[in-house]
Amino acid sequence: MRTSQKSIATSRIPVWKLLVFFLSLYGCSIRPKSIAEVDLELRVLYPVLIPTENGYEPIKDTVFIQYRRDTVFYHIPFNEFDLVGMEAKNIRRKYCYFIYRQGKDSGIYMYYLDTTSVFHNLNVDSVLTHRAFKKELEIAGFQFLKREIREKKGHFTDRYFYPTELEDDLDSLNLSYNKELIHLPFSLSPKLDSAQHSKLYKIHAILNEQQNSIVHKPYPKREYILEFEVKKNMNHLLLDSAIAVLRQRKMNF
Repeated sequence: MRTSQKSIATSRIPVWKLLVFFLSLYGCSIRPKSIAEVDLELRVLYPVLIPTENGYEPIKDTVFIQYRRDTVFYHIPFNEFDLVGMEAKNIRRKYCYFIYRQGKDSGIYMYYLDTTSVFHNLNVDSVLTHRAFKKELEIAGFQFLKREIREKKGHFTDRYFYPTELEDDLDSLNLSYNKELIHLPFSLSPKLDSAQHSKLYKIHAILNEQQNSIVHKPYPKREYILEFEVKKNMNHLLLDSAIAVLRQRKMNF
């Protein structure tokens, strides 16, 4: 029997003790100050290794975010596949969409941009928390090591370590900032942006190779990376289509 299935890549990662920390790192949108239009690419590399033909590889995701005046448009990834018996076949990488107005509590969630699909009116904070990396970054318990100033003006990285010998606890945490991005309407940590008078654009957490007490062999080094960058010339046709479909169906957002 062949059926079509969907798997939301950003929300169904196996959760264990380690990821309690990582799930608290998710980014936050704040009201823009002086920018009317900007496109961002938000990338995440999870500290979850899966076996492949080439050895262990981490799970990755990419979310695209478009700002146009007070409108915010998220492209959220998911995997669609055919289920043949109990095996997934023909895995296809696709995107669903979420659109809202800044300052509003709810927005429209769309699997497909057409006039027949069922759209859902959902809470903005709930969607962004579970699908698009929203939450404040907490560094309590970490000890500051040093600040490294980059050659490029306004770029610096703060390095921390975590004093523990327990399995699945972090070894180090690196936070990279760029003062030139402070005007952007997106933030991984509004609290740290404000404290550093700069924009946190990359979170890099490291777990060094560890002895696995269950299988009694070393578990490879793992990394968690959450970062964003400004994208040039991103296609705006999807955003235009989403707005056109919503207007045609007389749906406010």
